Amino acid sequence: MERQEETRRREQEVRERAVAMNRCLSNKPMSGAKAAGCIRIDETTLARWDREAKARRLAPRQRGRPEERADPETRDAILNTLWKMGRSTGMPTMEGLFPHVAKRELESFIARYRRQWDDGRIPRELEWTCPRFVWAMDYIHVPPLKHSGFRDALNIRDLASGRVLASAPVPVETAAHTAQILQALFLEHGAPLVIKADNGGPLVAPAVQAVLDRWQVHLLRSPVYQPQYNGSCEAGNGVIKTLAHHIAARNGREGLWTCDDLEEAVGLINSTARPWGPKGPTPDKRWAESPRPSESQRIAFDKSVREGILLGRQRQAIDASSQSRPCRKGAVSSIVSERTIIRRAIRNALVASGMLVFRRKGFPLPQVGAIS
Repeated sequence: MERQEETRRREQEVRERAVAMNRCLSNKPMSGAKAAGCIRIDETTLARWDREAKARRLAPRQRGRPEERADPETRDAILNTLWKMGRSTGMPTMEGLFPHVAKRELESFIARYRRQWDDGRIPRELEWTCPRFVWAMDYIHVPPLKHSGFRDALNIRDLASGRVLASAPVPVETAAHTAQILQALFLEHGAPLVIKADNGGPLVAPAVQAVLDRWQVHLLRSPVYQPQYNGSCEAGNGVIKTLAHHIAARNGREGLWTCDDLEEAVGLINSTARPWGPKGPTPDKRWAESPRPSESQRIAFDKSVREGILLGRQRQAIDASSQSRPCRKGAVSSIVSERTIIRRAIRNALVASGMLVFRRKGFPLPQVGAIS
């Protein structure tokens, strides 16, 4: 029935316009037959549409035989199969696994799953391959630091190496503090190509964007209400807070941290963690062995992102113009659409340049009805 939605919507629009025109012409000295002849619709049909409009039953019915849907257990099995096999799963595979399910229903499941995958709503395991190229930042709340009054800290982490670049205490989360810390890190380590952040005001304010633009760094913002999009930084925040708590407790200051506790926690993570196994390098070593992004790499990446944004806007304009009824989006919807275009352009540029690789292994099965 999903294939009929656009056709039935256009049909309803034609009926509404015909009824409105008929009522307009009927107010003039013109008979119903002449009015129907002017808009080239049979008089009987037009009269029936007018009665249905008054009774609020003008919407056309779906055509074809009644819709037959699979039972809930089968639908859950289809969802789990798509979850495990991924976006590339096609109709031949699904028809072989579920021969008793209608072809159109399987097509509907695959189409919806791919839309959610493309929108970033399906979790994936990511592998960041180039240290120093992509960072992530987020604020955390900490107990009031002793003799300082600091209540928050800005954590910045390199995703490919896992190295925590800063856990800088601040009195309060503000865009000015974020911009100052980023400026200092860029001067010390060089600027990345991309920095990830959620939608918090102190992380995406114009003052922060001005610093990023000055250094030609692209801001990759998380989708609304999806903190897991910046999951690597979120997980690192928990490790820092846990280590700082134990360090403070070891020194007899439970619940009362110092700046030294945060600095020691960061040092432990960078020098002792081994994300790639017991014989793998530490974050400090992986970071030290990696070169900074070159100017040619920065220019090529920026060009790829800009081309992706332009292509996304063109596709959006084509989709909007293909609809018979103008799409009336509010200011908020337009902003969200623009952010989605930018996010996809940056993601595609990262994948095309080899900085990001998607993997799908070790994921649990979704809850029942997760994408239905």
